[in-house]
Amino acid sequence: MLSANYAEVVQRARRYGGDGDLCAPALRGEGLTFVDTDMATAHLAGELETSTRARGVSLADRFCIAFAMLRQCPLLTADRPWKELGLPVDLRMLR
Repeated sequence: MLSANYAEVVQRARRYGGDGDLCAPALRGEGLTFVDTDMATAHLAGELETSTRARGVSLADRFCIAFAMLRQCPLLTADRPWKELGLPVDLRMLR
C-alpha cells in the first residue's frame, strides 16, 4: 500500500470515530506492506488528474495508478469505475 493511500485509510478511520493509530498494525496483520512514493510517481499522479477527473478518482488513487503504470505491476482495486478508464495497467478487481 502506498503511503498516500495509507493517509486516506487513517483519514477515514478518524472521520468515523476510529483510532488512526490502529490502522498500520491492522493492515500489517493482513500482510500489507507500505511503500513510500517518489517524485516520478507524484508527477504522473498529478498528470492523471485530467484523464480521471470525470470518474472522481482521488489524488491518493491517482498515486496508486501512477505507481502501477511506472512499475508495470498489477493494480488491485474494488473501484469498478476504474475499468472504464482504459488504464495501461493489469487491472485486477478485488470483488
